[in-house]
Amino acid sequence: MQYKEKDGKVLYGFSQENLERTNREIRRTNRYMQLLIVMVALMIVFIVAGVVWLEFNDIITKLIYN
Repeated sequence: MQYKEKDGKVLYGFSQENLERTNREIRRTNRYMQLLIVMVALMIVFIVAGVVWLEFNDIITKLIYN
């Protein structure tokens, strides 16, 4: 497939509009992936903090009742 731009350049396979649209979609997907990575990292931090907190409280309970 060949597409000609307004200035006469020949593109093979994709028009410039298709390339720009594809690049916009890729950038949007990259932003979503970055957000997902941050959310997963926060979730891991909260889980670790919760487990540490529960263990710490368990130690205090053992000190009080034993």
